[in-house]
Amino acid sequence: MRAAWLIVLIGCAHPRAPVPTAPPGRSVSIYMSADAQDPDVKAALQTIRDRTGDPTPTTGLSEDAIGYVDDRRFIELAAGGELELPDVPRSANLDSLVVEPLGEPAGPDALAIVQCTRAPALAASLADPRALVGRTVEARTVGGGTARGTVKSADDGGLWLEDNGRVVRVLGERIESLRVAGSGSGLVRCKVRGAPGKHLVRVAYVTGDVSWHAIHRLDVDVDDSGAGKATVRTGFQIDAPGWTGDAQINLWRGLPGAEDPPERVWTGAAGLGEQVTVWSEPREVPAHLISVYRGALVQPGESETDAYWRQQSDGDVRTWLVLDAQLPIGTALVGVSVKGAPARVIPGILEKGGATTKMAMWIDPDLRGLRIKTYQSGDEHGLREHLAWSVSNLSDHARDVWIEEELRPVRRHRVLNAKPKLDLEDGWLRAKVTVPAGGLARAACDVLYDL
Repeated sequence: MRAAWLIVLIGCAHPRAPVPTAPPGRSVSIYMSADAQDPDVKAALQTIRDRTGDPTPTTGLSEDAIGYVDDRRFIELAAGGELELPDVPRSANLDSLVVEPLGEPAGPDALAIVQCTRAPALAASLADPRALVGRTVEARTVGGGTARGTVKSADDGGLWLEDNGRVVRVLGERIESLRVAGSGSGLVRCKVRGAPGKHLVRVAYVTGDVSWHAIHRLDVDVDDSGAGKATVRTGFQIDAPGWTGDAQINLWRGLPGAEDPPERVWTGAAGLGEQVTVWSEPREVPAHLISVYRGALVQPGESETDAYWRQQSDGDVRTWLVLDAQLPIGTALVGVSVKGAPARVIPGILEKGGATTKMAMWIDPDLRGLRIKTYQSGDEHGLREHLAWSVSNLSDHARDVWIEEELRPVRRHRVLNAKPKLDLEDGWLRAKVTVPAGGLARAACDVLYDL
């Protein structure tokens, strides 16, 4: 089993005071990066390091999600000077743990924390594995594996687990941690000084293994021009494995310490557990449908300095839904009704678009695109390429189409000889062309890249 974690907290003697009347409660703030590869993640982690005094915090810190917990609880201190703190999740970063009394002025009988240790999960049960028989457990094993099931038998060598009629053997020497359903998520024991009796304490820490993800249900009604409104209902799926009980939850988009301050997207009370979904109130936002041609095919593992990066193309022109609102990025189920017709239901993923949120819908059968990308010259310092697009229209009326091209994410780029005028924003080239009925519209430009 893993060695116990140790943290020393320094306190001063305080006189015994009346028990505070403030109610206990747990507040949890979960910060999620909008992009797991966001370079601001490093700044956020450095903020945690600065606050905890730990130069290399690894336990309980994720690369794209950070949780802050402020848990105010009454404890009953028995004679003997030991305090037990249950329900501190295993993902908690103990280097950030703070346990402090509230409302107790200095004095010899006030609560003072001397030293805290993390108790290994189920130490007593593991000393006699047979005590686990009949319990449902989750064992994390060497190498990151997980085994779940009901313990059918146990011995000094390990456990036999049954899950859906299948029995597997888990060797004790391979078990790194073990959690029993209904047993709580962790236990911290603290050596303390103070008078026996009731105390109000604040338990605060940074934790990982928490996250939230947005899910949306959109009902869209548009006229024959593609303009209308959408009724948006947003849910937030909160993952907090090993936690139990109610808490005041604050969900934030963005990470602390990043260049842009985090934005709170939801707040309210919720019960914590393996997975909980909370919903915001529905609201109406302006919506419209547009036609977009993105011809580039994205291949996994491509290098942005490769001369033939995103060389391949397709001809699909898609209808996109654009909402005049900024929604948390996440999955969506969208029902679109045009001129009162039965709704067409499309699952997808929302993406940011400046002050808007948008999602790709369906392929337009009347529009077809052609994209040609030509490498012209280059060396280790830079390269030049030519881009040309055309869109054909098989319908009997003119159509507006947006041509969009993501540029290489390199040090600098310059756009030359653009016809028609192309807008450059957030690393994307965009041009709006009107394609006549039964006709064709074209656009082209050269791009110079400094690598």
